[in-house]
Amino acid sequence: IGMNRILSVIMVCSMVLWGGSWVSGKLAAVSVDPFVIIFWRFTLTTLSLFPLVPVFKQKLWPGWAGLRWLIAASSTLFIYNICFFTGLQTGFAGAGGLLVTSLNPLLTFLLTFAIQRSKISRLQALGLAIGLFGGLVMLDLPHHGLEELLKGGNLLFLAASLLWAILTMLSSRAQETVPFISYSIWVYGLTALLALFVSLISGSIWTTPIRSLPFWFNMLYLSVGATSFATTVYFLCTKRLGSRRASAFVFTVPVSALFFSWLFLGELPSVFALSGGALAIGAVFTINRAHSGTVSREGPQGVPENEEIA
Repeated sequence: IGMNRILSVIMVCSMVLWGGSWVSGKLAAVSVDPFVIIFWRFTLTTLSLFPLVPVFKQKLWPGWAGLRWLIAASSTLFIYNICFFTGLQTGFAGAGGLLVTSLNPLLTFLLTFAIQRSKISRLQALGLAIGLFGGLVMLDLPHHGLEELLKGGNLLFLAASLLWAILTMLSSRAQETVPFISYSIWVYGLTALLALFVSLISGSIWTTPIRSLPFWFNMLYLSVGATSFATTVYFLCTKRLGSRRASAFVFTVPVSALFFSWLFLGELPSVFALSGGALAIGAVFTINRAHSGTVSREGPQGVPENEEIA
C-alpha cells in the first residue's frame, strides 16, 4: 500500500509536468518559429532517451516492417506539433490544453470503433455524445462565431486532438513489434529530422536564440521533463498500478494546464471552457465504465499502453 501511494504521487507529478507543457510551449512559441522549436524539442528528447536503452535492454533496430509504421507515426507527430505550437501563437494555453487533452480519448475511441466497425453499447454512445457536445461547448461557437474560431487557434487545437487520436492508433500498431523505448527514439528522432529539413529550407533554423536561457529552459522542460521523464514514469507506474487505476490520473493534465495558464500567463478560463471540459471528462468516465478497452488503456496524451510499458 505504501509503495502504491508513492507511485500515485509520482504519477500526479508526471501529469502535472504534462499539463505545464502547454504553458512552456506557449512561452516558446511566442517568439520562435515552430519548426525550430520542434527540432530542438525532439532532438533533446531523443538524446535523453538513449541512456534508457541498456537499462531496458531493448534493440534499437525496429525491422523493415516496423519502420514503415514509425515513419507514419513520426510524420503524424510532426504535423501535430505544427498545430500545437502554431495554435499556441494565437490561442490560449489553458483552453488548448483543456480542449485537446479532454477530446483525445474520445476521438481515439470514435476512430477505433469506426475503423474496426465494432458495435457501441448504449452507455458508450451516451458517453461519446456527451463528450462531443462538451467539445462544442468548449469551442463556444454561438459566442465567438466561425471567424473567431479560425483566428483564435481553437481550430488548430481541434486538429491537433484528431491528429493525436490517429497517432495513438499508429503507435499501437507500431508497438506490436517495436519496444517502447526504441519506438520513442525512432519517432522522436525522425520528427526532429523532418523539422530540421523544413527549417533548413526556410532558413529559420539560423534564428535559434542560442543565448536565450528562457528558450533553453523551455526546451529542456518540453523534451526531458514533459516528454522523456513524464512518459517513462507514467508507463512504469502503470505497470504496477494497472491501466484502469492509472487512467484516472489523466484528468490531472487539463486541470494543471488551466492552473499553470492562470498562474504564469494570467489566462482566466471561460465558463464555456470549464463546462465543456467537465462534460468531456464525465464522458470519458462513462465510456471507461462501459468498456475497459481503448480509452482506459491510454496515456495522458492518448498514447496507448502495452502490458509492459507502452
